[in-house]
Amino acid sequence: SKGIDTQCVYLKIDAIDADVYGGETVFCERTGDVVGVITSGAYGHTVQVSLAFAYVDASVANKGDVLAVEILGDRHKAFILSEPLWDPQSKRQRNIWYGLLKGD
Repeated sequence: SKGIDTQCVYLKIDAIDADVYGGETVFCERTGDVVGVITSGAYGHTVQVSLAFAYVDASVANKGDVLAVEILGDRHKAFILSEPLWDPQSKRQRNIWYGLLKGD
């Protein structure tokens, strides 16, 4: 059996004035080959970066691999992230609930 050819990856995109929304092509930064497609994306106001999810070829789906996404005719670097940029332990959410329980 061959296995899965694509993987879902979480991306940080170097974009300043435009963000992805879904359907954009993903390229391998090194070779320029088409390797996937953005499924969804938006600006992360809390972390102040453009973020997206994409399905890409498994061969380029490793943490640290650099991809590229075309936004409004310009290519922007996209970095594969291995974990959420904001509050991976949910400490913020726990603090909010703890404060509510205490009456703060």
